[in-house]
Amino acid sequence: MRAIITILSVTLLLACQGGPSLEQVAIEATPRPLDIVLVLDQSSSMRWTDPENNRVEASRFFVDFLSSYWAREQDHRVGLVNFGDKKPPNPEDEVHYLISLDTANLAERNRLLGRIKPLDLVYTSFIEAFRTARILFDQAPADRERQRVIVLLTDGEPDDTRRLSRAAYFEELIRYYNDSLAGCNLHVIGLDINDGYWTSTLPY
Repeated sequence: MRAIITILSVTLLLACQGGPSLEQVAIEATPRPLDIVLVLDQSSSMRWTDPENNRVEASRFFVDFLSSYWAREQDHRVGLVNFGDKKPPNPEDEVHYLISLDTANLAERNRLLGRIKPLDLVYTSFIEAFRTARILFDQAPADRERQRVIVLLTDGEPDDTRRLSRAAYFEELIRYYNDSLAGCNLHVIGLDINDGYWTSTLPY
């Protein structure tokens, strides 16, 4: 399990950091700090597609690791969206606004880590998760130019009470992303040990 968590965590780090192009290197001596929203699929299906809660452990490790490399010039901020289609029993567990990982902000970081935990929020409303992530970005103080990043950890199957077709769900998501999250880097980490959903949703 530790090996899986490490691989997922490294994937998260590489996804968020990315590699600057030659043009970017010429223009920016220092890359922009990141605003990262971790979006964790907490639908019921995750109980068997991610039974060991690797999405949770990898996300916690990611926050801790990024915190250990905090620097004022690279003051990355991290927020959280736990999503399904129901509210968690404790409403505070649904989201955590973007926070600096400055070591002086330890209490707030620990609150964020405490909300990264397995939940059962029934169906899988990707569109509401994206809308919530957009709200977190917009509510964060704009102290400098930042690169927005969404990291989605999921088994890949959108589903809610509307019962749309798979194609309709993904068309809705693509349209919202293009209209409301332009310029935001989106990275999807697939977790589905039984391959119950991932193969069928991968083409999208």
